[in-house]
Amino acid sequence: MGLRARTADSLEAVAGLAVEQRRHEHAARLFGAAQALRDRLGLPRPPAVTRQHEADLAEARAALGSAGFSAAWQEGAGLEVDQAVTYAGRGRGPRGQGVGWAALTRAERQVALLASDGLTNREIGAKLFVSPRTVQAHLSNVFAKLGLSSRRDLAREFDSRARSLRSHESPVPAQRDDAGGAEDPEGGVAFLTGRLGG
Repeated sequence: MGLRARTADSLEAVAGLAVEQRRHEHAARLFGAAQALRDRLGLPRPPAVTRQHEADLAEARAALGSAGFSAAWQEGAGLEVDQAVTYAGRGRGPRGQGVGWAALTRAERQVALLASDGLTNREIGAKLFVSPRTVQAHLSNVFAKLGLSSRRDLAREFDSRARSLRSHESPVPAQRDDAGGAEDPEGGVAFLTGRLGG
């Protein structure tokens, strides 16, 4: 989407998650890609995340050893931005990220729903019992898969999908449940179960 500063932040957020999952080589490549992007564009790292970033780097370096960490870092630094984003979206397997609503995981759908309701990353994390960094990583994936660039766009897209679902599937108006999901005629939460389609 051309939001290079946010791309660097998102790559580092996904790298931090990889460290938590002990996927240190994956993390080191993403850290390298993010730093290369920051260096090219002169983008500073937000001070609020510096301490966690340094701790994540130290853990990845300790796990891989200096040579292994350096090799993975250089591989990541050599990636073009689009390649780095694709690599970040691969997760554990070799598959591509996919696009559209159908490509969202259950966790991504939950985060997208709450973000479209105006909740902050911290508030979403509290509701879903995950860290704000996990929320940011999920949101980055949601934006990439849906081709969106902001929470405002996400809210508009969700409202559009919910209206489409109501008009095409049932004459009964959809309601919001306590978690904020659009209910289908059978009472299921359409958005959280992926029934909005792709």
